[in-house]
Amino acid sequence: MFKVFIFGTGQGAEKVLDTINFDHVEVIGYLDNNETKVGLKHNGAMVLSPFEGIKKEYDYIIIGSQYITEIYTQLREIGVKEDRIIGFFNLYSDGNLDDILGKGIFINEKLMELDQTRMLDLSFLDISVDNLINGEEKIIYVTHDMNFNGAQLLSLNIITVLREHFRMNVEIISQSGGILHDQFKKLGNIYNVEDFKGNIASLNQHIVALKNAGYEKAICNTVISGNLSKYLKSSGIEVITLIHELPGVIKKYKAESRLADAVQYSDKIVFPSRYVYDKLKSLVNLNEQKVIIRPQGLYKLNKYKGNKLEARKELRGRLGLAPDSEIVLGVGYGDERKGVDLFSQVATYVKQKRDNIHFIWVGGLDEQFISEIPDTLLGNVMFIGQTDPNIFYAGADTYLLTSREDPFPSVVIESMNVGLPVISFEGTGGFEDILNEKTGIIVRSFDIKEMGEKTIELLKNPCELLSKSNASMTLIERDFMFLDYIYDLLGLLSLNYKKVSVVVPNYNYAHYLEARINSILKQTYPIYELICLDDCSVDDSVGVLNRLLMQNNSRYLNMKMIQSEENSGSVFKQWLKGLEAVRGDFVWIAEADDLSKEIFLEKVLQGFERDDEVVLAYSQSYQIDENSYILADDYCEYTLDISQDKWRKDYIRVGVEEIKDTLVVKNTIPNVSAVVFKNSTDIVSISNNLIQYKIAGDWYFYINLLMRGKIYYCSESLNYHRRHTDSVTRRENSLIHFDEIIHIQQYILSLYDVNKDILKKVFAYREYVRSYLKI
Repeated sequence: MFKVFIFGTGQGAEKVLDTINFDHVEVIGYLDNNETKVGLKHNGAMVLSPFEGIKKEYDYIIIGSQYITEIYTQLREIGVKEDRIIGFFNLYSDGNLDDILGKGIFINEKLMELDQTRMLDLSFLDISVDNLINGEEKIIYVTHDMNFNGAQLLSLNIITVLREHFRMNVEIISQSGGILHDQFKKLGNIYNVEDFKGNIASLNQHIVALKNAGYEKAICNTVISGNLSKYLKSSGIEVITLIHELPGVIKKYKAESRLADAVQYSDKIVFPSRYVYDKLKSLVNLNEQKVIIRPQGLYKLNKYKGNKLEARKELRGRLGLAPDSEIVLGVGYGDERKGVDLFSQVATYVKQKRDNIHFIWVGGLDEQFISEIPDTLLGNVMFIGQTDPNIFYAGADTYLLTSREDPFPSVVIESMNVGLPVISFEGTGGFEDILNEKTGIIVRSFDIKEMGEKTIELLKNPCELLSKSNASMTLIERDFMFLDYIYDLLGLLSLNYKKVSVVVPNYNYAHYLEARINSILKQTYPIYELICLDDCSVDDSVGVLNRLLMQNNSRYLNMKMIQSEENSGSVFKQWLKGLEAVRGDFVWIAEADDLSKEIFLEKVLQGFERDDEVVLAYSQSYQIDENSYILADDYCEYTLDISQDKWRKDYIRVGVEEIKDTLVVKNTIPNVSAVVFKNSTDIVSISNNLIQYKIAGDWYFYINLLMRGKIYYCSESLNYHRRHTDSVTRRENSLIHFDEIIHIQQYILSLYDVNKDILKKVFAYREYVRSYLKI
């Protein structure tokens, strides 16, 4: 008779009960994370917390909840062995299915009936297929299996970004199955080598078929996938391999030959740190020209980031600590490698000197290893068990990394991301690439006294603590965002996506914002970041922007709002504020009241592809009114006095020539929302002049950009320029408008010689404006 817990008390748990073979199984209780259910009875059995349940005698825990991924992680991290967890809704993708069915835990006929009636609905999993749109690019991704471990989670996140953000078609090859099979399946077709019993002929046939279908690039993750790189390469597919393993792991799994294949057949080899690279040089000869050192970056969001005071208060309240208590944190599975014993030793040393410093360890524990640590040491640490660590990262004062060996621990990035300085041992991992005197402290290897003293010193010095906190956050935001990592991987495969920063300046356009933001996020070309600026609006703009950014929140795409404390009085000051904030190589200032076609970026960016000297690209625009009614299909009538046919077709030309015969007459780029330009630090040099203009600053801005390169024009109307009856141009003093036009014309004439025909057009336009403005 098997003793089992069912995790969950909802409809999923009822489906488990419907299929259990009670001749062989005793349900001894239910597990649930909901504190309101713990302690009650469900179907006659007690509901326990997972932490209490695992202390009982049991054979299996059957996950009958829709949150299968999260629960599996929780159980593994609190010490439950993988072979004692049964994911009910993943049975048919689990490699142990035959073994489980053979034990007689379930009535197989009922399982089959449940599956045939499509009761195994997997729509609750965290990847939404509704948002997956196929683009043109194709890529192969190789993972060694689909189990719930760090490398596989990295793979899942990489593929998710490739699919959701870059809209790539992904074909997945896996050496074997695993509990994450269905999550991977949502993102792409899977060829499981294990299903074909390692048949190399079948594998080769599959790879050749993919190559013929246009799949010419591949990413292989981990050394264990290295043996497949030679089959990909032999079919003419470009391969990069991500290697995270250290020599001990490679030797443990007898994977030396796989490492050799990866090194020989990969076009590029990506290591998370120089530490891993240096260690592997003892096992294999590495071609330096193939080697790339690139940490994977951060793919987990922390909702408490930016709310440190709130997190500190909440955390201390939760733990029953005084508000001024200081917290030193450790996170991870508490075993010998993670150095939970060393953490306890440092805690004991420190607490002998300062008893208001509390040492907290979050994560599951290796009970056997823990049992060997004296209680006199363990008693100085508060062991929390497995729970969401975000509030601990944000609410602690410093992080203590006591690992004996770690390739590139994610806890370092997660700590630094919220400004939590890290103290670590020297020579124990790849984190030394980013941990320095500005961001943290490194002490001599396994020197407990020095680590304890440095911890006390740092906590005594709030100025140094704040300095390291700010430096840590800046470093992670600058160099370790996950989206940057994917851009870099694609760049290694000659898939050079441009990083386009989108700036949305807004003032009192709350009613247009939803349509505007949607038209940006639905672009067929991926954007790199979205920065919304609000110039102290008096309508509900801030509320609308907050709602839209929350609704479209992405753990990959950087989206933020910058609010002005007082109205700047100048749209061009807002532009400059946006340009100071952007990190992308290209900028699109998408004004809040305008709209764009979904293919706007895709089409306009082609100009930069055609000629790398292009510094500004723009498209033709529709003219629309306040109600989005189309007033005109383009601006060709506006430019008719310069040329009847110039703007009927695409062109690329030298920027100075465009200035001398076109922009000297008038601003022929009517709307900045139709423009994408290269990000340049030189823009700062014109900032003082730019903000002197009330109306014609955009014109001045374009001219100074085009002095440095070429212009590309797309004749297709891809932008919708909203024309307001009370526009700035009409409201402002007519004399200011007229004076600015003359000023810019004269500015250009002072720089360049202009032929007589063009000069006539310059003065003719002046007269037209004088008459139009009734001056």
